[in-house]
Amino acid sequence: MWLATCALVAFIPLPAAAQDAIVGPVAEDSADPVLAFAREASDLEELRAAVLSAIERSGSLGEARAARDEAEARRNEVRTQETPTLELGVSSFRVISRDFSNDPQNFLERSRPSKRTDATLRASQLLFDFGATVQRIEAANARIEVAIAQIDDTANQTALRTVSVQSDVHGRRTLVQLGSAFIASLYDLRAKMVERVGEGVSSEVDLAQVDGYIAQAEAQQADFERGLAAAEAAYFELVGTPAPPGLGRPPVPFVLAGSVTAEGGQTAALLDTLPQVRAASAGLRAAEREAKAARADILPKVTLSVDAGRYDIIESTRDYDIRATVNFNFRLFGGEKQRADQAEARQAGAQARLDRLRDEALRNARIAATDVAALEKAEAAVRMSYLSSRRAKGAVFERFQVARAALLDVLVAESNYFDVATRYLQTVTELDVARYVFLARTGSLQDALGIDSAMIADTP
Repeated sequence: MWLATCALVAFIPLPAAAQDAIVGPVAEDSADPVLAFAREASDLEELRAAVLSAIERSGSLGEARAARDEAEARRNEVRTQETPTLELGVSSFRVISRDFSNDPQNFLERSRPSKRTDATLRASQLLFDFGATVQRIEAANARIEVAIAQIDDTANQTALRTVSVQSDVHGRRTLVQLGSAFIASLYDLRAKMVERVGEGVSSEVDLAQVDGYIAQAEAQQADFERGLAAAEAAYFELVGTPAPPGLGRPPVPFVLAGSVTAEGGQTAALLDTLPQVRAASAGLRAAEREAKAARADILPKVTLSVDAGRYDIIESTRDYDIRATVNFNFRLFGGEKQRADQAEARQAGAQARLDRLRDEALRNARIAATDVAALEKAEAAVRMSYLSSRRAKGAVFERFQVARAALLDVLVAESNYFDVATRYLQTVTELDVARYVFLARTGSLQDALGIDSAMIADTP
């Protein structure tokens, strides 16, 4: 989007207000809107507030929190296997009709009551399962860590999007400001061309050429305003409030990550801080525990149960019995081995996923560091190029005013000037976003913004 904008702006002439006196090739002008674009930075607290608002409004965060709550409920469910299970039952019957042949001799049927109410209570406890329950609890705890890491990853992605949208709004506001000045300068140039045509210095063809540039500039200004409206709408949708009138560049982060090319423990520690790597690492631990639990399910289980019954609660006296039972259950050929094989295959897949994400994370961090270094060099170089092109443009315009330069020379100089100006705007915007991408890919984004992971994880 920025590249297309740059190509369009490159053909719009310079505003008359910017036709300042010729200065040295590296001199700066505090009133220059392009240089002001690079100086105007938002306060860190302002950006932090916008990021927190965007995070709380994110639908993805709600999904991640729900996944965390589900993982905690699953852990609590597994823990119930360590406590006794109670079952209470009450049954009551009344004989409506009965008739047996040879009833006087049928002692069994004659001894049955016509009505009875019984109550039973059963308590059962798993005594030994070769650690299957403990492994499942540990696996559930690891799944909770996965969900928490996914919450952090969602927060990081939302923060990066907020930085990108803020940079887009600031850049497009500058384009609209420049576009308005461009159109005003074109009308000033047209007035000068009318004077030159009247003096016989220029022809009607030159005047028509300026009119064509005016029409093109007004069309491009409409595109700039449309792009700005879309950027401000995206900001409002993300943050929940309109973009402030004085919104500037995202501030340069004060917290930077360590070297991403370091070897040994520093690199390992760096990778372990990334949310996606933390999630994959916790997922591997969960898969390992689940595989151990599946293997333990192949072995026997020992349970203890106590059954108590109270009979004829209403109809008779205290008839009851209490029985204790120890059960040794060993299931053969029931598919437990095959389920254990599946769990071990999932463990291998989780290990492969962790290895892949670690490689990708290290590669992406190095790319991000390279991008920041390259864009910082490019920003300094393009800045010098912009100042030089501004000086050259001013010289050509001065020559044009004294009738020693043709209109084509002015248009070419201004085209080169705006090509460099828009390239500078693009480079500064890309550098702003690249710095925060670097922090996100090295696990330092939340520290740079002063955001607490626990605060994000808690449900409002």
